[in-house]
Amino acid sequence: MSNPQPDPYRAVARWYDILIEPLNRKLKGMMLRFAPPERGEVVLDVGCGTGVLLERYLDAGCEVWGLDMSSAMLAQARRRLGARAELHEGDARAMPFPDDRFDWVAFSFVLHEMVPDMRLAVLAEARRVVRPAGHIVAIDYHDEPQGTARGWLLKASTIAIERVAGGDHWASYRHYMAHGAVVGLADQADLELVRQRVVGHGNLAITVLRRPASP
Repeated sequence: MSNPQPDPYRAVARWYDILIEPLNRKLKGMMLRFAPPERGEVVLDVGCGTGVLLERYLDAGCEVWGLDMSSAMLAQARRRLGARAELHEGDARAMPFPDDRFDWVAFSFVLHEMVPDMRLAVLAEARRVVRPAGHIVAIDYHDEPQGTARGWLLKASTIAIERVAGGDHWASYRHYMAHGAVVGLADQADLELVRQRVVGHGNLAITVLRRPASP
């Protein structure tokens, strides 16, 4: 029997909402305003972490599902959401959901962390489980900051954070940025760009994608 993979978030899960989420709270609010769901729609958050984004979708009247590989982060999400959310531990490259299940599939700062082959496999699964009229929405880094001092300062801060995260993380980030970020991924994954809002002085983007219409 193979040994289970270690959970890289085990040590930080209980502190994540205190240390990290305050930095992302405003962005997640912007995400829902830019791509607002209808009441009653079904949402899957891939890499749902402690469930903060799912709670926003709950407040919007949605049925919410979460998927994450970290049992420690999911434990925090269960404390937050209780029975109000369907939470699953698993690999997003093989989502345990049927075809055409969700109106929305959301990604919040997870795509840039994945190695290239994993990104495409995960987006292929997102394409499979989203309904034909549904959407995929992602907030993540953008590949071209605005030419302002603040934009380049934020870019430098991002690079420093990604380097500190480790060699594999840094390599994944560099590949993601060098290949067009979310829009570049969409082209490779046979997804259509619906709309995009660039924020954070050009360093971040909220991107809405969909499956191509059938001929």
